[in-house]
Amino acid sequence: MHPRRRFARALMTVVALPLSFAACSAPDSAEKASELLQSDKIDEAIEVLRRLIEKDAEDMKVQFLYGAALMRAGQYVACEWPLRKAMRDPDWLEPAGLLVATVALRTGNYEASFAPLDAILESIPDHVGALQLRAAAYVASKTHIEEALDDVKRIREIDPDDTQSYRHEVLALLADGRGDEARGALEELGERIGEENLEGEIDPWYCTTMALFAFEDGDLEVAEERFETCLEYHPANLKTVTAALQFFDDQGRSERSVEILGRAIAETDPRLVTGLQSNLAFRLAAFGRTEDAIAILTKAANVEDHLLAAAFLGELATLYDQQGRTQEALDSWEQSTQRSKKAGYQNPLQELAIADLAIRAGRLERALEIAEMLSLPAYQELIRGRVAQEQGRHEEALEHYGETARLWPDNELARYHAARSAEALGQFDRAIELYRHTMRIARETTNAANRIAILRIAEGHPASAYDLLRIHRGRTPLDEQGELLLIELAAQLQEPDDLPSTIEEAFGRGVAPAARLLARAFRGLRARGDTERVVEMMKSVRPEIYADRGGAELLAELIRSEAPPKQLETLVDLLLASRPGSAPLIAVHGLLLETQGAADAARERYAAALRLAGEQPEALLGLARLEVTRAPREAGRLAKRALAASNREAARVAQVTALAAMLDAAGAHGAAQDLFSALVERVPYNGTASEALARERLAQGDHSARTLDLARRAARFAKSRETLKLLSEVHAAQGDDGMAEQLSKDSEEFQEGA
Repeated sequence: MHPRRRFARALMTVVALPLSFAACSAPDSAEKASELLQSDKIDEAIEVLRRLIEKDAEDMKVQFLYGAALMRAGQYVACEWPLRKAMRDPDWLEPAGLLVATVALRTGNYEASFAPLDAILESIPDHVGALQLRAAAYVASKTHIEEALDDVKRIREIDPDDTQSYRHEVLALLADGRGDEARGALEELGERIGEENLEGEIDPWYCTTMALFAFEDGDLEVAEERFETCLEYHPANLKTVTAALQFFDDQGRSERSVEILGRAIAETDPRLVTGLQSNLAFRLAAFGRTEDAIAILTKAANVEDHLLAAAFLGELATLYDQQGRTQEALDSWEQSTQRSKKAGYQNPLQELAIADLAIRAGRLERALEIAEMLSLPAYQELIRGRVAQEQGRHEEALEHYGETARLWPDNELARYHAARSAEALGQFDRAIELYRHTMRIARETTNAANRIAILRIAEGHPASAYDLLRIHRGRTPLDEQGELLLIELAAQLQEPDDLPSTIEEAFGRGVAPAARLLARAFRGLRARGDTERVVEMMKSVRPEIYADRGGAELLAELIRSEAPPKQLETLVDLLLASRPGSAPLIAVHGLLLETQGAADAARERYAAALRLAGEQPEALLGLARLEVTRAPREAGRLAKRALAASNREAARVAQVTALAAMLDAAGAHGAAQDLFSALVERVPYNGTASEALARERLAQGDHSARTLDLARRAARFAKSRETLKLLSEVHAAQGDDGMAEQLSKDSEEFQEGA
């Protein structure tokens, strides 16, 4: 038999499964199972095959079908055992071995694919399909490059017409650092494609690779032309689409990426583009099209495949969580876990995730119910600690976290959350040590480095925070918030002429969107009083960046930096024309109007933004500022909502703190104190709020431990002659004359050095 026809026969066996078994359907037979698989009734087929195996575990046809069905259900661990058992039968060695190797390749366990493929090739030396898979595995492993090239040579000896092997050859040569040879192989393939007018998978791979070569050469125009040609002929090819997305994202053209994703999903089987659906959903959410994003993921989760549904429901939970819709996130994650269990997959960490969402959704009883259901005491203690923390019982929370750490010494979350409770209690040195312990256990799973940096900034040591984050990034990539904080500090501390290259490096790391990075850089420049440089740098910002995620934040920063109003009006109008339903953009429009003195128009835009997204922080704070003199208590309520919705983001906290001071200055003393209290509860290291509360308590004759704690926070995080004197007065009121005298001296010395 011709090798290509033999490979085609093998592929039919692997991909379509032995559909010949579907001729007649009898109860609990291999034929019935095959018919169910053909109808995509995977779960029913699995149940039939399980019963058949219970009756006769030595029926290799049934073992093969069972493994293939589990594989189609995404149960890659469970499918391996029946497939390997089927391989023992010479009649099933080839199809079962190909599936075992395919699973190994899909899961990244490349070495595990070698043995089954070796066995097939020992039995059928000229099996092109097995050689193709083995060459792919060799290349992916990055440790068997010469073996991959030997397999390519063997494939062409067997089938001189083959073109698939060029892919393995090019990738092997690139992995071996032989770029010129790879280009030569690619050009040879291009000639073959032109001569034979080849179609199928190799064509999109070829044109995509050629586009990537142009991109690497810096020829962006040619790269774009090649990507567009690839997409015209192969709009749903996963590799082409993925590469094109990266290219257009790097050029700041996210809207084009959304178009590419939408067309790819529309023109192919949804089961084949699961990653693209999630990708599109999160991009749409970033553009303010949240309901469209939710609809995509909800539809994608409506499938029989339990693991696939669980994955999409998990993505939906993440999306809801990002939007602050915690209850809906909890519901989606519970559904995801239920579908996972139906597929036979159960992991206590899923229950921990549900408990975390339940806590953040305010459903503390549900979290405690989960704790009771779990069999691992360490998990139980961790959840109980989180509940106590959420209820403000921080001493009790620390006890639970301490017990978790005893039972599970290398659990970084116990240390991390203990640090947060220590912060809330004003035990900042203890918190820093717990954060450091967290980082010693695992650097990548929490934002402990960010937390230490934030505390150092609050203490007035931004250079120390900058050094910490740079060192941490050298060992472990920072998360998005860490990258943003680092770029803001760089803008404050670096020589201004060095900032553009620093920003370009941050763009290259791809952790945070360009618009958000620029916004934080501009904020850093504004903090050092260099708004002129902000306006100058604004001229070089590509217009499409404003349409990217964080574009509204960037515009808001430019407004606060007093960029030219006409340019800002043009930008805002253009963006609103393309995205009229974007709550963040509408809120920024309100901010622009507010700065221009158009209070009534600004109020209308802020209200419109809140109708679209009820907890939009910029709009809430804008309305609050406009209500300070007219309705101070309402202003305070709006500011507290903004604080809750802003995830402790430093700029928002500063804005809320300023608004509390505005309320106090306007004579709304009660509303101001209420807002200062909310600030300290949410941001324990807020020195300004701590000072205001401590002064009020001392004026009322309260010199309790709580007043002392607040005064200490004020002296640490808003250190000045006045706060040191305040702390001295609290100590004096408590009868600690020695400490009061020392602090009084410190206050005078601080004044002299100011």
